[in-house]
Amino acid sequence: MNSRALHFLSFSLGCLLLFHGIDKLRHGVAFIDNMVIAYIVPYNKPHLPFFSCFNFSVDVMESMLIAHSIPYAKHLSYGVYLAEVVAPIFLIFGHYIKIASAVIVFNMSMAIFLVYRDAIFTLGNHNGWTLEVPMLYFMMAITLVFVKKR
Repeated sequence: MNSRALHFLSFSLGCLLLFHGIDKLRHGVAFIDNMVIAYIVPYNKPHLPFFSCFNFSVDVMESMLIAHSIPYAKHLSYGVYLAEVVAPIFLIFGHYIKIASAVIVFNMSMAIFLVYRDAIFTLGNHNGWTLEVPMLYFMMAITLVFVKKR
């Protein structure tokens, strides 16, 4: 692949993803924590009949127990900062392109799995594929992972 094309592809992917990272820096990643825990909860949900006889909220007690039984689930979302802030900066400056792209590939596959898993075969408002933008980022990053530099 032409060196200019490689740099243009990595620069454009880095610039586009950096805007998402800046948004995560400004507003936090609590919604990602909630998605991860919501995915894990049905498989690890404790049964609490004892607490239902009190005035405690069973949902609050269950979420507290789940948060303590899965201690690192909330920390998984901090990988988004690596994939949407650090990796794009490396791509913009053209350093460690394959490693940064591999991080973005993993991030986008997790984003597609957590956010869009129910909408894989659906169309959006303008009859475009719902996964169009995430898949575009994913395919750009996977192209950079597999490109052979001379």
